Amino acid sequence: CRLTKNFFVRSIGEHFEYAGDDAAFAHQYEQLVRSRRGGGAAASPPGVEAVLAELRDQREERRKAPEEAKRRAEIIAASYKRLHPEVYSLDRERFLDPTFLELTSELRRCPDKPRAIENCIRELAERGSLRQLRRDLWTFPVFTTTFC
Repeated sequence: CRLTKNFFVRSIGEHFEYAGDDAAFAHQYEQLVRSRRGGGAAASPPGVEAVLAELRDQREERRKAPEEAKRRAEIIAASYKRLHPEVYSLDRERFLDPTFLELTSELRRCPDKPRAIENCIRELAERGSLRQLRRDLWTFPVFTTTFC
């Protein structure tokens, strides 16, 4: 679709389909020019070769886009230097709040049944690990001040 549809030709302000078949496009373009003449359009449209050149350029640009994006990503990956490499690896004990670690550990051990989960949540709330703001909305610390 991206290689055949929605080509915008600025010189005439129209969108076209173009699959690389110049003859088929020339026919489509001639019909447009005829319909515009019938409507009394004063300015003469550009020739089919000029429009085809614009379409070919756009199509080639679209065809190369994935390859170009990959090339740019490789250049960035090869030359990018992390300003703060430590943020790319998580030191759980240093960056995650102990309450959060306890909460995740408890919930992992909790049986995967609705009633059991409700009991686990109630117990965590009673211990102060969770605070309910309203029905089905809870708050709890995640990161340490060191991380922030």
